[in-house]
Amino acid sequence: MPNINDELVFVCPSCGATEVEEVIDGATVRSKLVYLSPEGDHDYETTPVIEGGKIKEFRCCSCQAKVPCEPNHQALSDWLLDNQADEDVVEETDGVEDASEDMPETDEVVAEEEVPPEEKEN
Repeated sequence: MPNINDELVFVCPSCGATEVEEVIDGATVRSKLVYLSPEGDHDYETTPVIEGGKIKEFRCCSCQAKVPCEPNHQALSDWLLDNQADEDVVEETDGVEDASEDMPETDEVVAEEEVPPEEKEN
């Protein structure tokens, strides 16, 4: 168990990746446009401004597996503390954003088989 002053590290139980993202519903995102070509090619400032919204869920940045915790930072911290050495399996999202989707009540969630991007239907 890590020391309370240590930084928590996310390790995805499904794929082992170490980056986690939060999915936010109902937010306004503003990005400064820093480049626009006559052909429509464009680029944005690297850090957008996010206003409002509510955290829907946390996911692995690599495989999109959903972290089975309530959608708030304290719950994510608690889950990370409880799962630093565990090999729990988490639920993968199917790419469909459903704001009414409930978070799992337990840490025991079975992952679905991942479909390579080239085989997914658009």
